[in-house]
Amino acid sequence: MLPSIGVGTYKLKGQEVIDSVTSALDLGYRHIDTAQVYDNEREVGQAIAASGVPRDDIFLTTKVWTDRFRHDDLIASLRESLERLGTEYVDLVLLHWPSPGGRGAGGGVHRRAGGSQAAGADAAYRRLQLHQRPAR
Repeated sequence: MLPSIGVGTYKLKGQEVIDSVTSALDLGYRHIDTAQVYDNEREVGQAIAASGVPRDDIFLTTKVWTDRFRHDDLIASLRESLERLGTEYVDLVLLHWPSPGGRGAGGGVHRRAGGSQAAGADAAYRRLQLHQRPAR
């Protein structure tokens, strides 16, 4: 279940993000939000692993950046995120700044994903089985 409040890690780097995530988990936050483009997934994962909070108690979100929206790039980027985060799964994957219609930096998720962004993202998601938590 998605916690009603969480902590974001935008613009936090190195020890600052580790301390922020550690403090948030100590205070009872259970939703941690990061993104590939934040370049801090590794530190977020380190803080989660060192926290003593069971992974199943944490709702972890990451986001795929616009240059990785194509099906094969999406799958590879999700695998890379899992490795950096040091976890077998994330609870929510978002397309970061999808920019419908091609406006903005994303260039349009439909165009970037080869015309089938929903099918491509869904297939990648199922293929990696990110939606299934490991058995408790």
